[in-house]
Amino acid sequence: MEQLPEYYATIIGDGNCGKTSLLWKYAENRFINEYSPTVVDFVKKKVDLTNGKAFNLTIWDTAGQEDYRALRTIAYREARLVILAFAIDSVVSMQNIEALWWPEAKWYATAGCPMILVGLKSDLRSTSSHGLRIVSALEGQRQAAELGNIPYVECSALTGHNVDNVFHIVVSTLLHPPKAVRRKGKRCVIM
Repeated sequence: MEQLPEYYATIIGDGNCGKTSLLWKYAENRFINEYSPTVVDFVKKKVDLTNGKAFNLTIWDTAGQEDYRALRTIAYREARLVILAFAIDSVVSMQNIEALWWPEAKWYATAGCPMILVGLKSDLRSTSSHGLRIVSALEGQRQAAELGNIPYVECSALTGHNVDNVFHIVVSTLLHPPKAVRRKGKRCVIM
């Protein structure tokens, strides 16, 4: 039996923003409703390509809490792509992409490692009546542009809306990474 090539990605973002739910929806088509903080975990899925080839995609699921920063850095080592995730019902989680997660990923990920920005819990946009401030799609697009024109997509693990599109972008970016544009600074690569 032929061993398939392995591709690794890492998902980062604030705790309770929906990272684990997204990965379980993608890998197992299951939605996890209860919140249990992740320390470090991963999902693995075989990806079949239209050309008849295949590979294994392993995505490291990391803890969003500051206490686990040292463990998170391990997940960056082999990552060929970083997924920056925030919850659209949390303006703070989106602000933390630029303030915390983007700088951490730039520092610890391999130079030139592409990144994508994903807005989670998009189902709340149509169902929110609790007076929550919902991050607009335009705000997400602006954030992605400010981070170097990285891809931006929104999805809902609850409904499954756009989950396949997120991972279509992940796979496409892994197979055809953008050319890196080096900026001044230590290991700073903007995609």
